[in-house]
Amino acid sequence: MRRLLRSACAIGLAASACGPASPVDTAPTASGTVPPTGGERATVVDVVDGDSLVVDLDGRREEVRLVGINAPERDECRAGEALAALEGLVGNADIDLVTAPPQDRDRFGRLLRYVVAPGAIPVNLLLVTDGNALALHDDHPERAAFATADEGAYEGGNGMWARDACGSPGPPTIAIADLVYDAPGPDAENPSGESVTIGNSGDVPVDLSGWMLRDASSVHRFRFPDGLVVGPGSAVRVVSGCEAANAGDLTWCADGAVWSNAGDTAILQTPEGSVVDRLRYGG
Repeated sequence: MRRLLRSACAIGLAASACGPASPVDTAPTASGTVPPTGGERATVVDVVDGDSLVVDLDGRREEVRLVGINAPERDECRAGEALAALEGLVGNADIDLVTAPPQDRDRFGRLLRYVVAPGAIPVNLLLVTDGNALALHDDHPERAAFATADEGAYEGGNGMWARDACGSPGPPTIAIADLVYDAPGPDAENPSGESVTIGNSGDVPVDLSGWMLRDASSVHRFRFPDGLVVGPGSAVRVVSGCEAANAGDLTWCADGAVWSNAGDTAILQTPEGSVVDRLRYGG
């Protein structure tokens, strides 16, 4: 079992919430980035959302998914801003599509590419830098640079990472205290072995009704039930499966494992979508 413990003691929880700390995985540091080169020239036909577009490539229509990033979904806060940001970078211009080994297409048949806009602008990376998309943990040549840009955007409160990006900010006393991302045994067979602990280091109770816990993907979303209150110095644990090991645990009942052992980002948001805390792990 592998876990990330952002010392529960450090965020002011009861001693019973504190366990043996494990080293925190960190992203490699990029030594600088230049736009990817050697791509195919294509003309933008339509911008679908903040991380995908339709192009004319050698006379055929192709949908392109910008590799290594994920923008807010259409029904999520800041989806419009992400779409506008991508439109502003590519417009209806001729762009270069650069392959990102070992990937070529996603499961929907879309091309997975770096997009380079006129003026040698690395679009994928710039969307992450400005907080209009987050960096995924997929394997691709620019992953280290994307991770570094992602951390900088989060620390700087850029775009989606601003505490009031989607309305009123949540209380800073609420934080992700512990994340168990590698369950004992095969993860798919033991989703309840994964868990995330949310702690309250403040001196007043906090109502988490309607709050969301999610990962970096567009798939995994957990809404906290109405009436859930976390008291001062207390915590609540969310297990990925349907079986709670302890009284008071919340069950996600996800379809299989949620947290990738290779790396992921846990994000805690208010009901409106403002990010209160996040915990990124893996290279």
